[in-house]
Amino acid sequence: MDHTTQTFLPPNDDNDPTYPGVPSAGRSVKSHASTKSTTRSLAESTTQSSGTASSAPTGVKAALTRVAPDGERCLITRTKGQLECTHLVARSTHIIVRKALEAAWGMESGKLDLDAVQNIFWSRSDIHRAFNDYEWLLLPTEKDLQAAIDFSNRRASQHTHSHFGTVYSNKTWKYHFLSLGYEETIFRKGNVPQSYTVHDSPYSDLGPVDSHLSPFYVIYNVGQKVHDIKDPNYEGHCKLPEDLSCRPLLDECEAVYLLWVDRALEELEAELEQSPSERSRYQAPSESESRSQNQNRTYRLRDRNWDKDPQARNSPQSGSGAGAPQRRNCTGTTQTTDQYLPTLEQSIHSTDFRLEAVSGTHEPSRQWANVGDWVASVKSCASNLGPQSDWEGAEQARRFLVKYRHEAAREPPRGSWEEWIPEYEFE
Repeated sequence: MDHTTQTFLPPNDDNDPTYPGVPSAGRSVKSHASTKSTTRSLAESTTQSSGTASSAPTGVKAALTRVAPDGERCLITRTKGQLECTHLVARSTHIIVRKALEAAWGMESGKLDLDAVQNIFWSRSDIHRAFNDYEWLLLPTEKDLQAAIDFSNRRASQHTHSHFGTVYSNKTWKYHFLSLGYEETIFRKGNVPQSYTVHDSPYSDLGPVDSHLSPFYVIYNVGQKVHDIKDPNYEGHCKLPEDLSCRPLLDECEAVYLLWVDRALEELEAELEQSPSERSRYQAPSESESRSQNQNRTYRLRDRNWDKDPQARNSPQSGSGAGAPQRRNCTGTTQTTDQYLPTLEQSIHSTDFRLEAVSGTHEPSRQWANVGDWVASVKSCASNLGPQSDWEGAEQARRFLVKYRHEAAREPPRGSWEEWIPEYEFE
């Protein structure tokens, strides 16, 4: 299929003849000198949870719909369904960083509004999650970036006291979609009613998108993502594009971002070093939050492979039998996990536990890595515990856990709780 050819859709509520035209093509990206940094971004006090909609007041949503060139439509797909408000500068941005932006942008203290429509755009829920997960960004044009650089240099040199809102006279700007790991096929609504264009990674044929978003907020978002991905301690799956033509623009966005907030990041890092107990307030997500984010990303990658590989749908472990859950293979995942678990015999000689001093005493406490090790330890102490009945319950618990691990997934219960509770009672 020619990805730039208009393809017609069946009629639906999302197709209307009054929809505005497709944005015209913009000019290509040019080069700039690059900069580099290894200081990790501490800009956000809390990390936006993947899969959680970024909310905004009702009045802001209405204003956003009025100023967005496409109205209440996804910025990338130009469709209407499953839309969420997506922030360029996160609402969770730390107060120290906010104050730095106010100073850099010529704003009065406390006037930075992260719910301003220039910081928010409509996007489909899955595209919103991918944006927050650093899988893609909006790249400004060279001209708009240079205007922000000139303003920022004048502000840094104290040669101007102007507000960042005076830099641009236009009300809309052009941005390029740039993938940092996003691979989904994009179906973008076209100008002709009931039509769309198809774009695959690396989306070179997608063209620029028209948006009301201020380049200052866009540059901040790009700079933060580039800065974090360059960090040697970055553990995400996203990476900078191999196409070097856009690298200078990315590096310049990072340089401007650091010009705005570098001192704030250093101040925040020093504050955390002085108060280690406060670190959890500002650091990246907790272990449970990270696990949830990784699971969401894994499910999306699994669904993506499912759609692309027809053999996966027909495999013995695909769970395609009657009543089996679709698109996710719970049983297959369990079998893969089990092969890494030690047997009871292996656990008897295992030393996979650590000794930690109990607070206020000199007696060590033991923490075992798994149930098998714990059972083995209990059995090794059986001579000191008395009759076998004192510890055989531990072995029974282990058997129940193993049985539960291999239990086949069942359909979720339906109806009132009185109807399905008996079905799920233990044998």
